Amino acid sequence: MSGKIGFISLGCPKNTVDSEIMLSHLKSDGWDFTEKYEDADTIVINTCAFIEPAREEAIEAILEAAEFKKTGKCRRLIVAGCMVNRYREELKKEIPEIDAFVDTFSLASIKYVARKKKLENAEIEEPEKTRRQVPQQWSSDRLLITPSHYAYLKIADGCSHRCSFCAIPIIKGPQISRQADDLMTEAEKLANNGVKELILISQDTTSWGKDLNPPEKLIDLLRRLDESALFRWIRLMYLYPSQIDNRLIETIAQSGSILPYFDIPLQHSHPDILKKMGRGGDGEKYLQLLSKIRAAIPSAVIRSSFIAGFPGENEDTIGHLGNFLSAARIDNVGIFTYSHEEGTTSFDEFKDEISPRIKTGWQKKLMKQQSRISKEIMSKYKGKSLDVIIDGEHPESEYLLSGRFYGQAPDIDGSVIITEGMANVGEIVKIKISRAWEYDLAGKIV
Repeated sequence: MSGKIGFISLGCPKNTVDSEIMLSHLKSDGWDFTEKYEDADTIVINTCAFIEPAREEAIEAILEAAEFKKTGKCRRLIVAGCMVNRYREELKKEIPEIDAFVDTFSLASIKYVARKKKLENAEIEEPEKTRRQVPQQWSSDRLLITPSHYAYLKIADGCSHRCSFCAIPIIKGPQISRQADDLMTEAEKLANNGVKELILISQDTTSWGKDLNPPEKLIDLLRRLDESALFRWIRLMYLYPSQIDNRLIETIAQSGSILPYFDIPLQHSHPDILKKMGRGGDGEKYLQLLSKIRAAIPSAVIRSSFIAGFPGENEDTIGHLGNFLSAARIDNVGIFTYSHEEGTTSFDEFKDEISPRIKTGWQKKLMKQQSRISKEIMSKYKGKSLDVIIDGEHPESEYLLSGRFYGQAPDIDGSVIITEGMANVGEIVKIKISRAWEYDLAGKIV
């Protein structure tokens, strides 16, 4: 037995998959896992570095873990993930308590690093030289840290878009898609392990396959997954708006398992701000896209995210975004304040002159407006019966169950509170909705 490892996974679902791969390698190498970090011989932190709050969370976790080298059994602190890709040298200099690093291009090296050995392409060779190995490393077994009934399938990594505010191309490089056969093999493994809901993720899911030789199309992958009948639910995340065409909408509309859930990060509505963001488009085009989706799939649920406080933002552009939200009536919305990311085009070309107080004020104003819209939308489900996947005991009461209908993705959207009836985790049951709030529903098992 190698010892005990405390593993901390931070960031988005894409990081979750990387964590699951590393955990599988560690388990196969004989490590035990503990949630009591004071008992861990080694602590691994898988980090995110997308925006400033994520970096702050990562640094705080690293410093807390470093304390266990003084007060606990920890003898080795390993930092992995996006922070390593982007800030390896700075971390080496500023936090000497870190003993080793694992970048996102060499996840399998975790077992060598944890055994105090160096793998050539993990800590010596530069990440750019190993990046083409990324699809192969995803073929590794995964030790799922999501609940057993749902799992993420990372179909690509990196991004070939050049949004001016986004650091992902700096951290991850251009998009690399996985082969369809490889994805189908992993999907079958997940289904055999009891996964009922498969969630497809990448930085830009709609562009999957365009970089393969020969190129492939997302709709062909979706049809293969749908026809396989492996999953009750298949959910798509991170759809780039300009890449959503009639064929994709039609494929979802005709599917028996692909959920009518559209996660489309629009980022803004004002054409001037969108142009500065390097995204193109405008509010009118986005409204046309949403209308097209809803015309083809009346039951479609749409989620989006927006940025408030981009350089050049003012009351007029914020008002434009507010008017867009009123017209778009998007089901689920997240609004984030602009983060001035070093190395991005917006960092080099624009000054971040808007104060955090003003950015936060705009964010709160828009979210207050959106909460009213979301509550009106959710109220339409009262009295209806919805298929709900059971996630488990409600976090606030052992007498209630919690689940999600197709319009709610794990962790980022609301939930359905089951007030009467019993069901097992992972079951999909009919719930008659009796109450509705901005993000949550409540009802009993029919």
